[in-house]
Amino acid sequence: MSKPKAYGTFVKRGDNIYRTSAYIQWGNSEKSIGACLLLNPGSATLDKDLIYSLDTVGSASGWIKTEDPTMEQLISFIEKTHEKNQLISGRLHIYNLFNLQNTKSENAIDQFEELVSSGEYDINESLVALDELVLHPWILLGWGVKQEIRWKNLQHIKGRWRERIVESKIPTFGKKHAKKNEYYHPCPLIPTQRPLILNELVELYKQRVFAQRKEHELLKRYTLLKWNGEYGIETKFIVKDNLTNMQSLLIPGKLESMYWFEANLANDVAVTNWEDFGDTSLDDLEDVMM
Repeated sequence: MSKPKAYGTFVKRGDNIYRTSAYIQWGNSEKSIGACLLLNPGSATLDKDLIYSLDTVGSASGWIKTEDPTMEQLISFIEKTHEKNQLISGRLHIYNLFNLQNTKSENAIDQFEELVSSGEYDINESLVALDELVLHPWILLGWGVKQEIRWKNLQHIKGRWRERIVESKIPTFGKKHAKKNEYYHPCPLIPTQRPLILNELVELYKQRVFAQRKEHELLKRYTLLKWNGEYGIETKFIVKDNLTNMQSLLIPGKLESMYWFEANLANDVAVTNWEDFGDTSLDDLEDVMM
């Protein structure tokens, strides 16, 4: 099995560095394996070229090291949720409640609160669009269980993320606190606790995601509902995501322009004359040819 790599994009504002996106890559596929929502980016070892770019133009993108404990824990999780010797190809996307890079979580939250209150940071910066979120087969929640009354902005952005995830209808899981609606970070500070929570997360994945996937494995991820009867560049389909029950207009070769809707597009009067496609199912929309 090839060693995964991690990729990140960063911006520098004043003395602060923000990681605006990150993912761990296995193989060559750009397809999402899943996603996780954590508190904020911790430490990240950047090479000299990335540091130079940050200091000179204020932004940088590139491969980053995976020796960070959280990265290693996430890699172990993905590999444990796949069969032994199974080829893994795709991306695990890493989202954060806020993008400020800071190793110590409590200090990071206090700094985040100050930056939002002063207008130096947009509280909604970390939110992703719904049409991006629905592309993930699941999302692991693990932003931590620490709470303070003074952390008003943190509670606000948690609420916005919760609303967006509910709207997306993708499966969620994580180790939940017994008394609070909060989720433990997947990589505890104490190294001896990491294998324990890793095993718990794998079991939660099997219960919440894998079992549901088995129910749909005969149907596969997507179903082509209607076709406009055209060929080549004029080809269009109405497609349903069987995981979220949302529908979209699919133009082969233009997957990046897709938008997903809760409405039943297949019953819209605009496609009344389109042909039923026999409920053809497939796992990857890239397989649809013109």
